[in-house]
Amino acid sequence: MSGLAKQLSVDGVPIVRLESDFLKVDVAPDIGGRTISLVDKKTGYEFLWRNRNLRLQPLPAGSEYDPNFYGGIDELMPNDIPEKINGVDCPDHGELWTTALTYRQNGERLILEGRLPKCGLTYAREMWLRSDAPYLEFRYRISNPTAEARDFLWKLHAALAVEAGDLIERVKWSIWRTRAKRVPLRLGGPRSTEQQ
Repeated sequence: MSGLAKQLSVDGVPIVRLESDFLKVDVAPDIGGRTISLVDKKTGYEFLWRNRNLRLQPLPAGSEYDPNFYGGIDELMPNDIPEKINGVDCPDHGELWTTALTYRQNGERLILEGRLPKCGLTYAREMWLRSDAPYLEFRYRISNPTAEARDFLWKLHAALAVEAGDLIERVKWSIWRTRAKRVPLRLGGPRSTEQQ
């Protein structure tokens, strides 16, 4: 059995919880969709590190990232370091981590959506827990509704609670670039991409 529970909060910030027999996941839509907790229900193990000296709170666009590094999983978009991309001044660690996202439920799936105000990209993340295994799954859509070209970086910024002897394993995944048809991109090692 998996599902969504609403009406939760941490430090006064609304939280959406996804829960299965295996995992419990807490997400803060108002803070860029940050995943603030990922717990193995059988062991009680919290997979995500967090800075216990900071409260969970929305921050204004353009805030400096490092002094406000709460932990959990943020997604950085359209950049990491402050820089100008396609003529747009992009703030420290991008716009997404300070953008409030709308959310809705579709069955047992959580859908988060928003628009990055400076660069104009739209972002959507669909996430759900499998009912038969301890897996959190995602589907993303990033689109450019502007009339301008938009180069961007998109990455997970995960603060993991790693201990001696832990193993992090990446399973196969793919990215689709959509124009007139789907074109898969196969990702290899660091900084290498190959387009089919």
